[in-house]
Amino acid sequence: MPGPFAGGDCAVPGETRPAPALGQHNEEVFADLNHTVALTNGAASDPSGAPPLAGVKVADFGWFMVGPQTIKPFSDFGADVIRVESAARLDALRLVGPFQDDVADPERCGEFAQVRTGARALNVDLSTEEGMAVARRLVEWADIVFDNFSAGAMKRMGLGQEALRELNPSLIVLSSSGQGQHGPNAHGKGGGGHYAALAGFNELTGWPDGEPGYLSAYTDFIAPRFNIPLLLAALDHRRRTGEGRYFDVSQYEAGVHWLTPSILEYTINDRIPNRGANRQPDAAPHGAYRCKSDRETDRWIAIAVRSQVQWRAFCDAIGDSELASDPRFSTLEQRKANEDQLDTLVEDWTSRHDAYEIMHILQRSGVPAGVVQTGEDILERDPQLRQRNFYQRLDHPALGSYRAPQASFRLSDAPCTLERARLLGEDTYEVLSETLGFSDAEIERFAIAGALK
Repeated sequence: MPGPFAGGDCAVPGETRPAPALGQHNEEVFADLNHTVALTNGAASDPSGAPPLAGVKVADFGWFMVGPQTIKPFSDFGADVIRVESAARLDALRLVGPFQDDVADPERCGEFAQVRTGARALNVDLSTEEGMAVARRLVEWADIVFDNFSAGAMKRMGLGQEALRELNPSLIVLSSSGQGQHGPNAHGKGGGGHYAALAGFNELTGWPDGEPGYLSAYTDFIAPRFNIPLLLAALDHRRRTGEGRYFDVSQYEAGVHWLTPSILEYTINDRIPNRGANRQPDAAPHGAYRCKSDRETDRWIAIAVRSQVQWRAFCDAIGDSELASDPRFSTLEQRKANEDQLDTLVEDWTSRHDAYEIMHILQRSGVPAGVVQTGEDILERDPQLRQRNFYQRLDHPALGSYRAPQASFRLSDAPCTLERARLLGEDTYEVLSETLGFSDAEIERFAIAGALK
């Protein structure tokens, strides 16, 4: 199975013990329990009410989607994040849209505005010597330096691991490149769609008799889930020891970790998982079923029946209790053997009902079911997201009023209040003058040299 998910200057973890048998470590856990309780009972929350990451300083060289997905939780929970960008080389995320009123303006990109909340915007052209002088001062100020450029890019700019550590010995550095900083394919070009294919996602996506599906930049949303805890752990380590850390994270390898069950299926059972469409071996019916729709677009419901109790509840909920004893479907094995016929019967019922009506009927009966929602549904109709204030409304100079998502978790003593995404270079003077301590004469010299574009 996959080993450590990050390289760097830490000791590589040794082999971990296997998954335990049920209750195997009861005595060990109970022996430590009283000691653990004694240690934690005296802990108190921060009485100041400051956000949990207040005081943490992040120099963010990241771009596209891995960058903001990694750093957004830090800016949203109080860290001072300074985002390095340049009009000479715009973040590609500003260019993909969708755009407000369909005007292709990098300041009107909705996706950028949603994921780049909270960070301050510093315009610096790193191809100039004056721009590099600003970057070096930023590194000296920071606790964390993050990038997700291709392998070797930071080093070629003069900001490799050794140079960064020389500027700031206690710095935490994380580089999240496509395939890591070393190895025969480290310098290959690509994006999340390519790394998802390499990791094996496409081979598992699609219909059994069709070609592999395409998940687009799937690893862009996986690698950050590895990056974030690494950075938080490194902050905790530095708090206790004063030591910085360097991490080399491969987006490709993070994707492989995500598919560990498929790898174990091969290494343990000598089976190569393949495309199974919407079906799973331990559930039937299991899939997305067409529903009644009064729109031009189809509506669908996802249903997953995993036990005999759920199967009987499903039959009762759709008003066909005799279906539960139909010899074609009375057991999971029989339902799997006749799954095509079963799916036809299920869709015959779902196609006559509204998707939300079906979801509520089945959920009340204890059957897992969920509407296949559109973006409009999520923003306008989902009561769960509304009650949890998942989307917060912000005012933006170019976009006007828009909504951005907060984290999917809640901290009882630290509510998350978002700040809007910044315009390109909006905070450049403030950062240079007040945060990094450059004089007006120096800032003027940088501007004349073209370093602040």
